[in-house]
Amino acid sequence: MRLFFLLTSLALTTSSIFKKHDKGSDLHYEQQPKYHVRPQQGWLNDPNGPVFHGGKYHLFFQHNQEDASWGNIVWGHATSADLVHWELASPILTKPPSYEKGGAWSGSMFKRGDDIVALYTCTDGKFRNAQCEAIADDASLSSFTRNANNPTIKTPPENIPQGAFRDPTEPYHFVGRDYTFIGATDARGPRGVVLAYDLDGYGFKGHFYEAPPLQQCLGWRDGPRCASVMLECPDVFDPATTLSEATILKLSLGAALRKDVVLIGAVEGNAEGRGPSFRAKEHRTQHRCDGPEYLPGAITLDCGSAYASKSFTDQRGRRIS
Repeated sequence: MRLFFLLTSLALTTSSIFKKHDKGSDLHYEQQPKYHVRPQQGWLNDPNGPVFHGGKYHLFFQHNQEDASWGNIVWGHATSADLVHWELASPILTKPPSYEKGGAWSGSMFKRGDDIVALYTCTDGKFRNAQCEAIADDASLSSFTRNANNPTIKTPPENIPQGAFRDPTEPYHFVGRDYTFIGATDARGPRGVVLAYDLDGYGFKGHFYEAPPLQQCLGWRDGPRCASVMLECPDVFDPATTLSEATILKLSLGAALRKDVVLIGAVEGNAEGRGPSFRAKEHRTQHRCDGPEYLPGAITLDCGSAYASKSFTDQRGRRIS
């Protein structure tokens, strides 16, 4: 499988491969790890919206410009010609409107006609999740204009808490339609689910994937065995972008476990009869880093602290994550 894990965790980098804006600052770049994107200052976490456009790789990430702690989240931005040497660009999704006072959380970037669209979770001051769009102002992807109709998905479907409804994927093509998938918690069970939405109008099209119910768990923070109550940062690898005929569903398992796992399976119509659903195939797996123990059939991507990875297809047809 031509799958390159390059963006799985964002950390710090060295001056030898990273171009800094403030050459006069003394940040001890020679002591920083190599090959990882970092902002000039402040906080960063999940990678967002990687895309190849205008002859460059663009990588966005969760970023607090004001403090070295989580909060005031915008999207940091870096560009590269080779995925090794990076240059910082100006953050995007700044100056949040009222529906985004809690931050511009994780999401994806995709091409729609001549436009580059950021699809992301916008969170209000009470940390209620909705989904929003913004369109790039030019080919540099250095500024975006929010959709006047934001949030494009204002509330989750029935039984989905509004604080557990986030991380929309790039488009997935199925039977003539394009869909985005959103990670969530279904209070019935409770269980983690991935929801399907039609990108044309953002209509809800049912459950794409359902984890087993965990009746003993009150929430996803109740210990590692409850990690699949919330499925964050879903990603779907289309068969056309891998050497395998199987579809791959990548999931990030909750704060208590913090591991990325994949399920191998196939996409078919869902039980609601409205959109796609993912059916994991039966296969033998060893208990590698406890992936199968916490979600049946899951394969853990990395035994270390690898969480909230994001993948995309580059100009050469490689699936890069």
